[in-house]
Amino acid sequence: MITRAQLEDQTGGHGLMHRLPPFLYCQQCGSEASANAGDYWNLPDDHVFMCCGSPMRLVTKKTTYEDVV
Repeated sequence: MITRAQLEDQTGGHGLMHRLPPFLYCQQCGSEASANAGDYWNLPDDHVFMCCGSPMRLVTKKTTYEDVV
């Protein structure tokens, strides 16, 4: 379960320039939400991010390009 305390501040480039920024993802409906700690300043550190009745995942998206044969 991902809590607010586990999110990073994604402003100012604190190492995020060399990796993809994470986001919150709902495995049930495919919904994506910000994982920037600053967007949730008003939530308690133990707040669990939920969607569709299940905890959201903290993920990054990876795109691959493949030749069509």
